[in-house]
Amino acid sequence: MKPLVKVQFKKNWMLWAIFTGITVLYLALIILTFDKINEAMSNGSMSDMMNSFGYDSSTWSNIMLYTANMFFGQLVLILPMVFYLIICNKIIYKPVDDTSMSSYMSSSISRKQYVASTGIFLASSIIAMFALVFGIGSLLFSFSGPFDALSYLNLCVYSMLLTLAVAFIVFFLSFILTGVKGGLIIIIGFPIMLYLLASLSKIKVLHFLKYVSPFSWGDATEIAKGTFGLWWMFDLIFIGITVVSFVFASKIFNKKQLSI
Repeated sequence: MKPLVKVQFKKNWMLWAIFTGITVLYLALIILTFDKINEAMSNGSMSDMMNSFGYDSSTWSNIMLYTANMFFGQLVLILPMVFYLIICNKIIYKPVDDTSMSSYMSSSISRKQYVASTGIFLASSIIAMFALVFGIGSLLFSFSGPFDALSYLNLCVYSMLLTLAVAFIVFFLSFILTGVKGGLIIIIGFPIMLYLLASLSKIKVLHFLKYVSPFSWGDATEIAKGTFGLWWMFDLIFIGITVVSFVFASKIFNKKQLSI
């Protein structure tokens, strides 16, 4: 199994580097431009305009809350989503669909080993991505003065576990929907639908939708403030979703009839 994990890393490290680089770049831009943005927000009309787009400009006098709102509440959900959708299609759905996985299945690698190796790669790539987000973000925050490192760590861990949970649901769907007509549309559409539901839940009459999508279960700004007391409970839920999705993907794929 270890050689297969190495193969996955060798084939996909560039894709990981690109998306991690873009994610960290956006984080750096948000932190480094805070002073100018905060100055511009003193203009009441701009503040009202940003609030109309769903941004809570009342928190923007604090660099940590500003980053939580702009980065952890928005971009850090979207960019990794594109990454794990591409990865799951590339190393799971497509190899089965075009029968190229047969080269692995005809060797000594079992289906369970293939699921395990792809799961290890997916999890480790996401963990490494957020480790860099935490490390580089901490460095940039330190340049702007004292900051609450624990709140920032909580933000990174919560966002990482949320990303892992949704990524492994996609991972699970990628294995069980192989060979199913329209399967790829369902796989791609699922996390996008969850994100749209989270966005719609910000509308007052649709507030109930926040309970449907894990993207809206927590509030990045409240975590940064230290007032979201149940964030640790959601961390455990996300870990549970990740583990259950992985286990069921392995069990179902091991028994699935494949044309390879």
